[in-house]
Amino acid sequence: MALAAILWCVLALLLTALLAPAMGRSGTARQVVYVTCLAASGIALAFAASRLLASGASDEFLRLPLGIPWIGANFRIDVLAAFFLVVVNLGAAAASVYGLGYGRHEAAPHRVLPFFPVFLATMNLVVLAADAFTFLLSWESMSLASWALVMAHHRVPDNARAGYVYLVMAGFSGLALLLCFACQAAHSQALGTPPGKAARPQSSPPLGNDLRGGGGAKRETHHRDALGNQCLAVEPLARPHVANPKVYDHVLVLDNQCLKSIKTRACYTESDQCVEADVPGLTRQDVILGISSMIKFFSYELYEF
Repeated sequence: MALAAILWCVLALLLTALLAPAMGRSGTARQVVYVTCLAASGIALAFAASRLLASGASDEFLRLPLGIPWIGANFRIDVLAAFFLVVVNLGAAAASVYGLGYGRHEAAPHRVLPFFPVFLATMNLVVLAADAFTFLLSWESMSLASWALVMAHHRVPDNARAGYVYLVMAGFSGLALLLCFACQAAHSQALGTPPGKAARPQSSPPLGNDLRGGGGAKRETHHRDALGNQCLAVEPLARPHVANPKVYDHVLVLDNQCLKSIKTRACYTESDQCVEADVPGLTRQDVILGISSMIKFFSYELYEF
């Protein structure tokens, strides 16, 4: 809920950036741009704060059919992301209020108004990005938008020099991030990986607190994409408890790679202990099938409706 709402706010900011040049030097352009930025930042701030204060809320994940075809554009919000979204949008709202008054004295508003909403939108996307491509694209777009704002008064020598230094540093940081992700991808054999989280190699046991579970599986598949591939990917995991590592949650990670929602029913093999879940389109959801002491491996049955 919070993730989708914040992404809608990002879309509103990007559309405002597209409309700003069309409004040109009209007297209402400043009010429209800064008021829209204030409203979008305020709404995003409210949803981020509600997610930050929600106790026990699970992470939200959303995949959009954009970017690299086999990866898409992946976004995630957790408690840490919610905290930084509160910081980003609180500052964005304050800057929008300040811009309503300060913008009256701007000699060249057409050099500022299109880039201000882009800068706010891309700052949110940097925090929400959950794969390397989306993160780098958001980061570089944020850097270019902020450089354009610095160069709004490019005829002032100090501004021009500051813009040049900023562009050099932004390019260096982009190359450093690209090198970081390239090293990570070489190790994990995947680019569709959240920043700072290496994907698990397929040829070796997974690292960290998630251990492969599932001794066998029975599937009933009713949902396929246009190419005939299964919409729902399933990964069984045995996740140890923090307080007692000998106690495991038997988890099924359900990854819906199609647009339509899929209703599922997961059970232990030949058991009446079942869990039902509704997996929205282009989202990934964890389903806890049960809890066991000392037993990592389990077999399950999964039914789609």
